[in-house]
Amino acid sequence: MASIRSRYGKLVVDFYYMGIRCRETTNLTDTPANRKKLEKVAEKMKAEIILGLFNYAKYFPKSDKAAQMVALNDRKECISTDTPSFEQFAELWFSEKEIEWRDTYKRKIKEIIDMYLIVKFGTKPIHLIKKDRCISLPFIARQSNVRKS
Repeated sequence: MASIRSRYGKLVVDFYYMGIRCRETTNLTDTPANRKKLEKVAEKMKAEIILGLFNYAKYFPKSDKAAQMVALNDRKECISTDTPSFEQFAELWFSEKEIEWRDTYKRKIKEIIDMYLIVKFGTKPIHLIKKDRCISLPFIARQSNVRKS
């Protein structure tokens, strides 16, 4: 169960997610009405955690822990479905293909993987990555504009 307390006049939610203690400060001032609102949100969070539907970044988008929790959730998904993460797949693919390429082309592909793809999809399970997410990447959009001209 999440506990709600006050710190410096603001309400704080204290709960455990995936075995990690999480404390998030809200912008709500400590009033009885705000406590009641936050208790309802905490109950909803608890239910989503139990059902496995909790999305940390949805509830706390500006949190420092959001990226860590998303990566942890992605890792759990990879393990439960026995699917590699994008980073693991990209390393394997690159190691298999690099013998076919010249050194300059290898460096360029490695640069694209490291600078754009790993940053965007790193811990994401490979089966969750859809084509429309890939097309929206900046270097792909630029290349498609060049081809049209």
